[in-house]
Amino acid sequence: MVGSRPWPMRVAPLLLAACAAASARGSELLRVAREPGNPDGVVLSWIGPGPQFDLFRSPDPRLVGDPPTGLGDATSPWTDASPPAEPLACYEVASACRVTGPDACNGLDDDCNGQVDDGIDLQNDPLNCGSCDHVCALPHATARCEAGTCQVLQCDATWGDLDGIPDNGCEFRCEASGSDAPDDAFQDRDCDGVDGNAAGAVFVASDVGDDANPGTRPSPLRTIQAGIELAAATARDVYVSKGLYPESLVLRSGVDVHGGYDQADAWARAADHLTVIQGGARAVSADAVVAATLDLFIVQSDDATVPGGSSDAIWARGSTGIVLANLQLQVGSGAAGAAGAAGRRGTDGRRGYAGSPGCERSSALLCGFCGAPPPGMRGTSGCLGSGGDGGGAGLGPANGAYGASGSGGAPGGTPGSPGAGCHAGGDGGAGRDGISGFDGRPGDAGGEIGAFDASGYVPGVAESGGFGSDGMGGGGGGGGGGGTFACDSFGSSGGGGGAGGCGGGGGGGGRGGGGSFGIFLIDTAVTVRATTVLTGRGGDGGAGGAPGSGGAGGDGGAGGPYGGSDEQDDGSCGGAGGAGGRAGDGGAGGGGGGGPAIGLYLGGSSSVAGLPALAISPGIPGVGGTSAGNAGADGVAANVYP
Repeated sequence: MVGSRPWPMRVAPLLLAACAAASARGSELLRVAREPGNPDGVVLSWIGPGPQFDLFRSPDPRLVGDPPTGLGDATSPWTDASPPAEPLACYEVASACRVTGPDACNGLDDDCNGQVDDGIDLQNDPLNCGSCDHVCALPHATARCEAGTCQVLQCDATWGDLDGIPDNGCEFRCEASGSDAPDDAFQDRDCDGVDGNAAGAVFVASDVGDDANPGTRPSPLRTIQAGIELAAATARDVYVSKGLYPESLVLRSGVDVHGGYDQADAWARAADHLTVIQGGARAVSADAVVAATLDLFIVQSDDATVPGGSSDAIWARGSTGIVLANLQLQVGSGAAGAAGAAGRRGTDGRRGYAGSPGCERSSALLCGFCGAPPPGMRGTSGCLGSGGDGGGAGLGPANGAYGASGSGGAPGGTPGSPGAGCHAGGDGGAGRDGISGFDGRPGDAGGEIGAFDASGYVPGVAESGGFGSDGMGGGGGGGGGGGTFACDSFGSSGGGGGAGGCGGGGGGGGRGGGGSFGIFLIDTAVTVRATTVLTGRGGDGGAGGAPGSGGAGGDGGAGGPYGGSDEQDDGSCGGAGGAGGRAGDGGAGGGGGGGPAIGLYLGGSSSVAGLPALAISPGIPGVGGTSAGNAGADGVAANVYP
């Protein structure tokens, strides 16, 4: 520009080469174009630190810019609809630069110092953060500008910034009122963003957690038990997000476990955030624990599967300071007791042996000389009921011998008479049959409840049935009398008595069914708040074992047959042995007792504070086991036992 104007745009060309040449010495920021629709008019446009500019026009490029050539103030764009008809029109635009005050953030040189918006810090000015007039105003917060973006400097009283998102400021409303522990009103009293003390807790979420994580809010663990172990090692509590946890828990001293949180909602806590512990047959246990809390959970114990096993939602032994709050206990069923074994069948008695035929024995000429016919041997038994041996045969004019008595006293047969001939009225008598055994006594049934020890519920065992008594052995047959016709001869010998059968074994007693227990306490002190118990079903008692059958008695041996007229001659025949008695059947085993369904069991020195806050829906007791003798008693259903 000619002169000393601070920001000139010199001589923009319209059409003529002379002006164009002159404008080349000036700024290229000035643009000249024809006015649309007006072949004579021109439009000037420029960029500069306006908004006000001085505009000049002259046909002489050497004079443009002098005061006589001024056209007044102008803003871009500016239209000259009627330029002079001279062959050359040259223009100049120069900044008027009127001081309006200190520089504001507006793209102007307000103080005319040659610097636009000097002193404005778009990186740190909360009134012009990142751009002019972008004021940092965040909800419920004092804002600051950092690196051209608005950030929370400080939250207003009763408000907090939990999500760390600057745009929504301090979105969390809270009125701090002191220290905070998880409570039934779910209030955050210390304004740390959770109901409870976030700094003193291990966080657990089954859906997004990992047991390799540190257990913080952004990086929770996956399982509750991992949280309990970490909390026990670091003197913290456990906060559990809603969801399903298929695990059994072991409580530790000094660790409180609270459910009902929701990690997806900034760990907000509410009663309808269902947190479910799906444990085994013993879902939660505490052994020698001091001071532990389980709060706001649904606790489900599985049905017991081991015969006679019990299902316990909460089991505690030798513990103090246990708090059970806001729990729903859903208890599985006890398992059925094992059936008693069937009784052993008694063995049969062996039959007696037959007597031997008579024969000739004489020193006379042409007479035979045989040995005495052996008597029939007794039948033997694996128990006590052996039969009696048959009686020996008489020789010549002698009577036969008596048959031996059976083991139970059954008499042997009488001797046969000599010279009477076989089956002519003088034969040896038959032995008496053995006495049958008596059936065993049925076992007593299992009672309505078993026993309790330091490990839990112990189902009773019904009594086994008694053994059947053995059958008695039959008496041996009497020996036949001797013969005297022509030559002396032996009569035939008596048959052996059959053995009695052995008694049948008693059936085994059925075992009692397992129990269903909501809370099972052994020498434990517990405080209860707002807890419900839905007890399951007691296991059915096991059936009593069937009795074993008694063994059959053995048949008596036949009396010795007639030895023929050439041998036995007129000797009489021996009698048959008596049959062994049948043994008695064993007694049936008693049926096992049904398992109990009990809401709260108080064993030993156990005590419960707040018992009225425990609502119990008792389950169904197990049915007593069947038996051919004494069926087991049905189990007990009780809210509290004993």
